Amino acid sequence: MGWFGFGTSRSEDPEVRLAAVQGMTDQGRLAALAREDGDPRVRAAAVRRIHRSDLLMPLAEQGDEAVRRTARELLSAMADDIVRAKPLAEARPFLERIQDRSSLAELSLRAADAGVRTAAFDRLLAQSEPGDAFLATIAIQSPDEGMAARAAERISRRKTLREVAAKAKAGAARSAAELRLKAIETEER
Repeated sequence: MGWFGFGTSRSEDPEVRLAAVQGMTDQGRLAALAREDGDPRVRAAAVRRIHRSDLLMPLAEQGDEAVRRTARELLSAMADDIVRAKPLAEARPFLERIQDRSSLAELSLRAADAGVRTAAFDRLLAQSEPGDAFLATIAIQSPDEGMAARAAERISRRKTLREVAAKAKAGAARSAAELRLKAIETEER
């Protein structure tokens, strides 16, 4: 049978191929259509039916703009679930795409895998402006002493540091916030 179940050859009619894509479940065939079909409507319909990240990732980088955009959107929707639940080895390709500070802070606290939490936190710290509010959330809520202390050490506003010193779960974060407050006061003299 051909791709569309009409014998050994593909239909020349893009409308027939488009209709056939709607009922297709074979993820490999859908990926091939998203890459190779001559009709942009068929390519777009095929990529929308793909549910496997390993097939969407190459499509997000190659092909026409509609296929790339749709693949990126689908990967984005999958990324949160994957990064939250999977070990770092599986989550890394998705984590590397996340730039949003709020998402990185949330993953630093809530990802199931400790490696993902650390990698997300490192990505947040690598940003030019990680944001005191995000750092304070991590410093206050993280049970990881090292991560909480590192977050507190990067906070620049006194009011936020006082809040961390008063509310942090981790003693290391409270201590780091107090030391940072003293350093800021010394610098201002």
